[in-house]
Amino acid sequence: MLAKEPDAHMVAVDFRPGFLKALVQRAGAGGLASRIETLRAGMGALPFQAASLDALWAEGAICNIGFGKGVRAWRRFLKPGGIPAVSELTRLTGERPAKLMQHWNNQYPEVATASAKFAVLEADGYAPLGYFALPERCWSDNHYRRLQGQFEPFLARHAGAEAARTIVASEEAETGLCKEFPAYVSYGFYIARKDQRPDTGI
Repeated sequence: MLAKEPDAHMVAVDFRPGFLKALVQRAGAGGLASRIETLRAGMGALPFQAASLDALWAEGAICNIGFGKGVRAWRRFLKPGGIPAVSELTRLTGERPAKLMQHWNNQYPEVATASAKFAVLEADGYAPLGYFALPERCWSDNHYRRLQGQFEPFLARHAGAEAARTIVASEEAETGLCKEFPAYVSYGFYIARKDQRPDTGI
């Protein structure tokens, strides 16, 4: 979608070459190959020049290094007024079932409300522009249902190894919690703008 914008040039980053290969194929099929460059790198060690990007888009990924660390580290890559657009695990309510929060606090201690995420953005040199919670189907249909379809092939590839069974059991437990408590936790999508304070290089 973004690559279809006039004069768009994008750099797609992933440390898994298979994902980048699939993107190149899809971009070529859509006539967008000239607009999308791929880069194999980890999100915690991006090689971009300072103040070189108009926008930085990350969906379902910043949790790998942490929301606070990510927006803090990536700020220097954005031009003045540049926009980060990221999705992040977010508490939707003030009260939460204890077993649900125990799970997420163990898996991702940065889980918090949108207001807490806005506070992080403001502290790290951004002016928040907007936020919305992703609908339940983004979890149930686009994530968990597809994931469950991969469990048996995954176990078969690993010959039912204990480590593989542990991974599947953990994912099944999370799936059950999100089905039981869909109104309490989701991903929130956050859009902000880099403010004018000087970059520290941190």
